[in-house]
Amino acid sequence: MKPKILYVEDDRINALVVSKFLEPQFEVDLAVDGESGIKQCKEKKYDLILMDINLGPDKTNGVETLKILRQIDHCAPIPCVAFTAYALPEDEGYYLNEGFDLYLAKPADKQKLIAVVEQGLKLGKKG
Repeated sequence: MKPKILYVEDDRINALVVSKFLEPQFEVDLAVDGESGIKQCKEKKYDLILMDINLGPDKTNGVETLKILRQIDHCAPIPCVAFTAYALPEDEGYYLNEGFDLYLAKPADKQKLIAVVEQGLKLGKKG
């Protein structure tokens, strides 16, 4: 059985490209914003969450979405990767301090993306 990944991403093209990269090895569900990501996570068990940070104007951002997910019993332990275009040297530390388990800057090639997803899945098995 393939590991289940929730990808929260408001950009349709990014969502399609990342899904194509991951789908041979993983089952990927997409959420277009934080609210739908929270709803989907409540309804289905995921092994990992890939979270964009900027989810559009007037929308719950990825950090806020993660904080809500961490308050939901069955969602709290799911490893979550900040997958973002915020890629300044200090950004990785910031997002890890905000509660993300891993950080990956966009754009990421297929091999790097899969490596980080696999690393995150290993974190989930330890917990």
